[in-house]
Amino acid sequence: WSHVPSWAGPLFQAPAAEVGGRRDTGLLDVAVKLADHLDDIFGPTKRQDVDGHPVVEMGLVELYRVTGETRYLQLARHFVDARGQGFVKGLGKEPTYFSDRVRVREATTVEGHAVRAVYLGAGGVDVATETGDAGLLLALETQFASMMSSKAFITGGLGARWDWEAFGDPYELPTDRGYAESCAAIGGVQWAWRLLLATGKQEYADAIERFLFNAFLPGVSLSGTEYFYVNPLQLRDRALADENRSPAHGRRGWFDCACCPPNVMRTFSSLDAYIATSSERGLQIHQFASGDFGFGGGAVTVRTDYPWSGDVEIEIVRSTGSWHLDIRVPDWSDDTTLTVNGEPVAAVAGTYASITREFVAGDVILLQLDLTTRLYAADTRIDAVRGAVAIERGPLVYALEHCDVPGVAVDDVVLNVTAAIRETRRAELLDGIVTLQLEGTVSDHSESPWPYRRLRDSALSDKAPVALVAIPYYAWANREVGPMRVWFPTA
Repeated sequence: WSHVPSWAGPLFQAPAAEVGGRRDTGLLDVAVKLADHLDDIFGPTKRQDVDGHPVVEMGLVELYRVTGETRYLQLARHFVDARGQGFVKGLGKEPTYFSDRVRVREATTVEGHAVRAVYLGAGGVDVATETGDAGLLLALETQFASMMSSKAFITGGLGARWDWEAFGDPYELPTDRGYAESCAAIGGVQWAWRLLLATGKQEYADAIERFLFNAFLPGVSLSGTEYFYVNPLQLRDRALADENRSPAHGRRGWFDCACCPPNVMRTFSSLDAYIATSSERGLQIHQFASGDFGFGGGAVTVRTDYPWSGDVEIEIVRSTGSWHLDIRVPDWSDDTTLTVNGEPVAAVAGTYASITREFVAGDVILLQLDLTTRLYAADTRIDAVRGAVAIERGPLVYALEHCDVPGVAVDDVVLNVTAAIRETRRAELLDGIVTLQLEGTVSDHSESPWPYRRLRDSALSDKAPVALVAIPYYAWANREVGPMRVWFPTA
């Protein structure tokens, strides 16, 4: 169950990261020596087992891309193909925990330790892309689809169980005891990003957005100095802070297992890479943020106040000849408009809008996304939230936090789903957010010797109307720690 080869992965990735167009050649030399050492030990005709934590696969492929040394790619392929034979034992865990029960090419879903599983998926896509292995890529697309359809929280959080930090059974997604480790969200981004580059499918860009805004971002305080290890969707009244990682403590400055804080910082430093890409055909805009982006044939400046505003302005600042500008239209944007110099262009939710023309400097493309608040009900097989609704605005999942309903028991709130929802821009609150004003009721519960009643009996208490204020989920616990919920009962 050793992690030694695993943590070589980040070392291999580090020199591949360019800073100011310059690689750290000293670090690259160290990485090459370690990779050569691993290649001397492991392989189809050498030691054939794998270690306890996938991640070295991504690093080896990155090192191959930097050096051109095919031995590193073949070693990464070996680690992907060898996993699933029950090699890994230790820590009192079954092979499932280590993603070592089923071969990667044969698996149809994810299981076991969530971070291990998503890192394996990301590394597998790297191998499939560089080797042209369509069968491996299809298997990893199938696993990702299964994960998103039955093992992901509405936030994109991954990992239902504290035990093993693991995925649960299909539709096992508890709100108050969900694990949703911050590192798993980061791994989800890395996996989806590689699938997006490999396939061009818009759904992976949508998944990245969900992971970033609602599963990754809650893991760090607005100050950038404190962290959540786990990210449940509910904190109950009088929740017991029974473990160092418990969110009832609030975010912490550090953890005994300190994988999340440096991983969060690494992700922040690489966010620009997820926004736009270029290819021979032109420029692709995957995520929305202000900045300058370009390629050989052209360059653009993007201006936006996203996610608070749905307006995204793209100005052409340099252009040579005819090229394609592809812009993601999120699946949730029901009423999207797109114009070029005021002339309408087709934009369909869940696709990339493609504009092909001889752009000239000064051309302005305006994308206007529909940020209308949306209510969601879960698949009825998700028992934990059956009969409840969640609220989204644009890419953001919203939550009710005790700070905004003083004197009201968050656990007892019921949402009125037929009432109008109002939006308010609050520049002074939580570094500037949009809040949602909701209507609901709250029950005046008294303690009972037995918390169950016959269905034929009347309700235990009357319900009083209450005004509610919801904030983006990522911002909770930045004022004080207390009850919070993402899913609202409706009856």
